Amino acid sequence: DDCPEMPEADVTRVLEDTLHEPIGKLFKEFNRIPIASASIAQVHRAVLHSGEEVAVKVQRLNIREVILNDLDILRLLARLAEAIIAESGLLTPRSLVEELEVALLQELDFSHEAEMLRRFYANAQKSSRTYVVPKVFEAFCGRSVLTMEFMRGARLHELGVSHDKKAIAANIVKAAFEQIFVDGLFHADPHPGNSFILPDNRLALIDFGCVGHISHSMRETLVVLVVAIGIKDAETAARLLYRVGVTEERVSLR
Repeated sequence: DDCPEMPEADVTRVLEDTLHEPIGKLFKEFNRIPIASASIAQVHRAVLHSGEEVAVKVQRLNIREVILNDLDILRLLARLAEAIIAESGLLTPRSLVEELEVALLQELDFSHEAEMLRRFYANAQKSSRTYVVPKVFEAFCGRSVLTMEFMRGARLHELGVSHDKKAIAANIVKAAFEQIFVDGLFHADPHPGNSFILPDNRLALIDFGCVGHISHSMRETLVVLVVAIGIKDAETAARLLYRVGVTEERVSLR
């Protein structure tokens, strides 16, 4: 979240081309200095004409072309790796690049991220939840712009003696288990730049461009896997890992 900033002219162009209105008509206030600048987009603080404070995520101009060029290079390298390295069959380089391409192109579509935000927001409203997700403002979103509720908290590296670190750690673990084992929908990129801690020790999550889905049967398998690891049942753990993996050849369970 600390990459070089986009030029102001690029920010204006992306916002107005995506939302089809001048910035002054879209927002009562718009801070041209970003509060965070990452590889695909940067985030600006703004205030709607309704008075609500929001965070506006603006995609970098022409970033799609850059990523498509990089993916072409990766595909070439993957083909070379499979041709030259005898052991590459275990890693399937081209399959890895294909998975990466699907994830990256999905991450470039902020309309998809807005939909994920809505689903996570609904899940986070359940009474037991230890994590928080910002509300999305539909009228101010598009493929290259995402507008959401502005949230304040401390970054993980900013936590000090005044914070209850045991409670925070418990909330982080519980949030992960709730998403994976209860909802079957989880944040797949939860690095420190995409999360912060609220004053009540709950975890606030942002950036839902990369999420994971787990079927009910897979969740049941993972629960048994956790139990097998807990009781040190190596044979069951090995068989379950083999079942959930995607292998192209026989694997020695031993």
